[in-house]
Amino acid sequence: MKKIKILVAALAISALLAVALVPAAFADNADYSGTGTLHAQGTGIAQIKGKGEVWGTGKGGLLAITDNGGGARIEVSGEGRKVQVGNTVIYYGFDGRFFVAGRDIVVRLEGARVDLTAVGTGTAFLKGHGKVWINGRLIGLWSVNGGSFNYGP
Repeated sequence: MKKIKILVAALAISALLAVALVPAAFADNADYSGTGTLHAQGTGIAQIKGKGEVWGTGKGGLLAITDNGGGARIEVSGEGRKVQVGNTVIYYGFDGRFFVAGRDIVVRLEGARVDLTAVGTGTAFLKGHGKVWINGRLIGLWSVNGGSFNYGP
């Protein structure tokens, strides 16, 4: 029984470190200096449209990534049924983490425990219950009717 507890603790620590290191592990060579940062946490729908990088985690929902500009870098790990429709990849039953970098991307994350960060220039549509920060400052709450937040210059 003691060995199982130690194994569970080790796995939990490994999982926490993996989530914390997602931005650093997936960082690309693109320079987004002089652009904005948006961070959103909540339950519901979060959709980012813009240019730059988006990363985060979701639990028990849907992840849809559209690459309108072509050549986007897309990294996804975790669980979910993957379906490709044109330039959009959809993960149904998504439970995991992701990283996307591109010049014209749309990232939609739906479900419980939505946690995402966007760096670059764009607009976030947030619907449900949660909080949103822009450039490190808490600027508002998600609306049950949905609301848009711009980030970047």
